[in-house]
Amino acid sequence: MQKHIFCLLTIILLAFISQTSWAQKAENVEVTATKEKVIVTYNLPGKKSAIYDVSLRFDMDDGKVIRPKSVRGDIGKVMAGEGKAIIWDVYKDVSGLSGKINPIIEVNEVISKNKKQKEAKKQPTPVPPPPKKTNPPVKSNNPVINMMDSIFRNNVKKKRRRTKNRFGYKIGLGSSFVESSLRTNFYQRKFSWQAGTYFRYNFHRRFYIQPEIYYHNQSYTEVLNQAESATHRYHYVRGLALAGFNPLGLGLHLNTGVYYGQLVGGKEKQFLIDGTQEFSLWDSPVQNGESSPFLGGDFGYVIGGSLNFNKGAFAIGVLYGQSFNNVVNNAYHAGFSEKENLKLRNRSIHFTLQKSFRWKK
Repeated sequence: MQKHIFCLLTIILLAFISQTSWAQKAENVEVTATKEKVIVTYNLPGKKSAIYDVSLRFDMDDGKVIRPKSVRGDIGKVMAGEGKAIIWDVYKDVSGLSGKINPIIEVNEVISKNKKQKEAKKQPTPVPPPPKKTNPPVKSNNPVINMMDSIFRNNVKKKRRRTKNRFGYKIGLGSSFVESSLRTNFYQRKFSWQAGTYFRYNFHRRFYIQPEIYYHNQSYTEVLNQAESATHRYHYVRGLALAGFNPLGLGLHLNTGVYYGQLVGGKEKQFLIDGTQEFSLWDSPVQNGESSPFLGGDFGYVIGGSLNFNKGAFAIGVLYGQSFNNVVNNAYHAGFSEKENLKLRNRSIHFTLQKSFRWKK
C-alpha cells in the first residue's frame, strides 16, 4: 500500500515539475538610450537545446513598475546565446519618464510535456542596431540608468518644440536700375549693394518668416545725350517681411516678400562736356513748392531663392526686387516737358550671403 502511495506521489511531482519554469538569469545587462528608444542588451547563458521565456520590466525609484508593451527583439521565446537585444519604443507607451529607472530581465526555462522542444522563433535584427560597446561590460544584472530623466525631458522638448528662432546678418552684392516710362533706353544699371540684420522664425521645417531691416543702395546711370550722362546714387533704409518655402527639401527655399524703403539721402553726379557737377538730393532747388524730385517712400516686392546649410545657420541666395509705386515726385516736375509725367520704378538683383545664430531666451 505504501509502495503504491509513493509511486502516485512521484507521478504527481513529475507532472508538476513538467509544468514549472526554471529560473535563469541574464548576464552583462546594459542599457542605452537613443532619441526615441531604449535599448537593453544582455547575454543569456543556458542550454543550447532549451527555450527560455524572457520578459522585461522597469522599476522606478518611486516604487512604480512599468511593463513595456511596445518592444521587439530578443523577448518572449528566446534561445540561449550572447548579444541579445530588446528595443523599447518609449513614446508609444509613455509620454515621458522622471527619475531613475532600473531594468529587470526575467528569464524562465520552458520545459515541454512531451520532451519535444519547439524551436524558438528567430528574432529579427533590432533596428536601430544596439550601439557598439566601448567600455568593459557591466557585471551587475540590474544596472540603474542614471540621468535618464534629463534624456527623456530633452527628447520630449525636441518632439514638442520644432521651431528654432535665429538672428543674423546678411549682405547682398549685385546691380540696380530703374524701369522708366519715358526715354527707356537712357537708363543703365550700376553696381549696388545691401547689408543688414534679420530675425528668423521657423514655423515648420519647410516654412519660415524672416523680418529684415537693412541699408539698400539704389544706383543707375542716366544718359543725357550722346556726350553727357549722370550717375544717380540713392540711399534707402528698408524693412522687409520675407517668407521661405521648402517644397523639395535639401535646404532649397523659395523666397518672396514685400518691403518698404525710406529715402534718407542721395547724390546725382553729372558728366558734362564743360566738366563734372555733383548735386545732393537735399540741395535740389524748390520747384512748384516741392523741395525734392523724388518721393520719400518706396514700396515693392522681392522674389528669389536660397540654399540653406545646417538648418539655416548659413545660406546663399539670389533676390530680385522691384517697386510697386512710382518713386518720382511728379508735382516737382509739373510744367517741365523733359521730365513731366516721368515714372520710375526701382529694380535690383542681388546675390546674398547670410549667417545666423540661435536665439536664446
